Amino acid sequence: MIQLLYVQGSIESGGTGYREIAEELRQNIGSGRIEVGSLLPTERELYSQFGVSRTTVRRALQDLVRSGWAVSQPNRGHIASQPSPARESRLVAFIDHANSIHQTLFFKLSQSLASQGFHLVHIDSEQVGTVGAMERAAAEGMYGAIVWSKTSTPDVHRLQKLKSSLNVVTILHHLPYVGAAHVQPKLYEGARMAVRHLHRMGHRRLAVTGMMDGFRAHHEGFSGFLAACHELNLHPSPIDFLFCRTSTTEALELRHIERRLRDEDRPDAILMLQDMWVEPIGQVIAKVGLSVPDDIAVVGMGNDFPHSFSGIHLTTVAYDWSMAAQQIIEQLLEPKTSSSRHSRSRQFDVSLVIRGSAGEPVDQWSSEPYTPNRAIPFNSVPQRSAGRLATTTVASTLQ
Repeated sequence: MIQLLYVQGSIESGGTGYREIAEELRQNIGSGRIEVGSLLPTERELYSQFGVSRTTVRRALQDLVRSGWAVSQPNRGHIASQPSPARESRLVAFIDHANSIHQTLFFKLSQSLASQGFHLVHIDSEQVGTVGAMERAAAEGMYGAIVWSKTSTPDVHRLQKLKSSLNVVTILHHLPYVGAAHVQPKLYEGARMAVRHLHRMGHRRLAVTGMMDGFRAHHEGFSGFLAACHELNLHPSPIDFLFCRTSTTEALELRHIERRLRDEDRPDAILMLQDMWVEPIGQVIAKVGLSVPDDIAVVGMGNDFPHSFSGIHLTTVAYDWSMAAQQIIEQLLEPKTSSSRHSRSRQFDVSLVIRGSAGEPVDQWSSEPYTPNRAIPFNSVPQRSAGRLATTTVASTLQ
């Protein structure tokens, strides 16, 4: 006699129903609670257990069959299975908000995956959330997902359900409890690099701004800022910690930056832990009557958002996205039998790109281009080439 294992769990309110049932069954098969080769619960048992319609249960079972986690046998039911390498999907999801896809990274990943027989597809996380987008990738039976999370407090219960059904590599922002490999720039060293550079240029009262919330990456950048300030005996003050956003807010909070820049003892330099708000912060600097770099120096981290302060471009800590793509691909395609799979965190290199906003002389300005992020609305991006301004056209949308 075959003993049937009932699925535990409930459908979350507002959920799609069949996807939750399918994911619950996948989790139990992957963990061994339902043995491969054994019968799954019947349709009647499933819709009684979950309180859903027979149609919903049938869609869940069809999803399992299509993705290789079950085999339908007439007059018997559905038999638990596992996808074989031959049946495995060649699709990889790139999960991020549609309005902030990093073009440089996306295209490097797409090219590298295509050379190995995979196809990278974008799943927008802005409407359904990071976890919802990951659930969709799992439901579609995709090989894996590269996730740039914009949610610092994800639903842990839903994440744990995905652990056995989706190969995940996270970029920049960690996701807890999903067992994902992780890749990020050397943010701690990057912030230290920026502070040391500002110090070399003669700046002694440094402020820090950008996003600060539960993401570990943001904490690492801030820690690097503090460490370098202490190493250089700069004595950072909390009054100069001018963070302007969290991941759960839409609007920037710039009033405290404006007030601080009007003070007599204002900072003489600003480090932006993310350069995505260089334009509005530049507007605040201009509003209070200061100029860059004569009155205040500015350095950003990311090299993704071009901006000119009256012809002076932003000095940045640039991230090596080519190395990032290579590390992501290596983690994603690591053999499933590897004991180290999804257990490592890797970091890629950063470098300083000098463009004048910290007061550097013209002969030190770099011609290195920006690495565009889709959130930039610019059609014409000014860049420096051989000490002069050049104009390069950058697509503002992904085709």
